[in-house]
Order: sequence, then structure tokens, then C-alpha cells
Amino acid sequence: MTKTVKNYLIAILFIFSFVSLNGNVFLEDAFHFSPTKVWAGDDKDKDKDNDSEKDKDKDTDENIDFNYNDTTFSQIYSPCAITKFQLEYDKDFIATDNVNGPNILVEGTDNGICVLEITKISGGSDCGWNVSKTAVNLAVQTDARNGANDCEMQIKATMPRTVLIVPLN
Repeated sequence: MTKTVKNYLIAILFIFSFVSLNGNVFLEDAFHFSPTKVWAGDDKDKDKDNDSEKDKDKDTDENIDFNYNDTTFSQIYSPCAITKFQLEYDKDFIATDNVNGPNILVEGTDNGICVLEITKISGGSDCGWNVSKTAVNLAVQTDARNGANDCEMQIKATMPRTVLIVPLN
């Protein structure tokens, strides 16, 4: 299965995670998602950042401290004033059946609490993440270094239903 097909399936799972069995869409009035980032890894342009990694597009992770050593991250934000959730799932990450559910799951809530959980499924110390938060923005980036091609993570977020969900760049 090619990366494009895997990424497409991840996007479909991500979208269908908001649909209940009776066809109701959760976050219906506030769910905004642009799938542009999912397919961004397909471009075969020249290595614009002149790094030695195998990627051939502009790195968005320059000067960011990624956590490569931990296997889990969990944070509760209460009260939650987040209005925008940004996510970048590295284009070199894989998707397997080793995850209990989708790799990325965002659930809507009305209780005023935000929860972010990250679990490293595979890849060891060459796979990392960065979480950054301002008063109203929460951003998550993942990164595969040293040519790692076996990185997989599960990211679960519980956010207010009014949160705007967008790609990081």
C-alpha cells in the first residue's frame, strides 16, 4: 500500500471518527478541516532546505525542540480556552493495525476541559513530537529523524466543539 493511499485512509478515518452510527456529525457547526497537509508529502520537488534527510519539501520543524525520548504524553487543560487546534502528522510516519483506533482522533466536548494524549506506537528514539500552547492555540507536530521509516503515533484530543481544527502550515 503506498503512502498516498495510507494517508488517504487516515484522512477518511479522521473524518469518519466524527460520524455516529445514525449519521449525525459531531462538531457539525465548528468542524473545519483542510486535508491539504495529508497529501503534501507527494510532491517530488527539489530539497529546498538542503538537509541530508530524505524529505524533498520544506521542513517546518526547524529550531523546534522535539521530545524523542518519551513514549507517552498526557495533558489536561482546565479551564480550556483553546479556540484553534493545529496538527502536523509527519509525512514519513506509518499507519498500521497496531493502533487501537485511528492514529488521529479529535473528539468534541461541552465540559470546558481539553485533554491531549500522545502515544508512541513504534519507531523508538528516532520518532518525536512537539506540543506548543498559547492562551488560545494548541499545536502538535510529529517528526521522524535519521531517516526513520517505522514511526507511528496515536494522538487523541478532546476539545470544545467550537475549536477550529487546521493543519499546522
